[in-house]
Amino acid sequence: MKNYIIKTNHEIEKDEYKNGLTDYVNSYNLDAQIKAETPREAIEKYFSSFLYYNFTFENAYIFHLEGDGDEKNVLGYDVLTNQDGDEANEREREMWQNENLTLYNNRIYLKIYELNPAVI
Repeated sequence: MKNYIIKTNHEIEKDEYKNGLTDYVNSYNLDAQIKAETPREAIEKYFSSFLYYNFTFENAYIFHLEGDGDEKNVLGYDVLTNQDGDEANEREREMWQNENLTLYNNRIYLKIYELNPAVI
């Protein structure tokens, strides 16, 4: 197993179904140390064990693969959340689409680093 440090910046905005992102709400940073075999496995563990969000690489934006930057350790991901910061469930999404509930977009910018032991 390898050790990874994952750091995330979260930007929260009010998300209206018809109007999209409307108002900035908050931002915060988190970090964790994860043991995993690969960086991708570490990211999946971080989302499931620390953020408690469903995660798929198909929905992620990997900046260097998209031609947006040279850093090979940056990933972007958006999660639709309720007022408690939990990922919106199917019922909440339906109410949001019918404009009966306010949901929020949690835009996550993730950086991952591998820790290597130093020789003294």
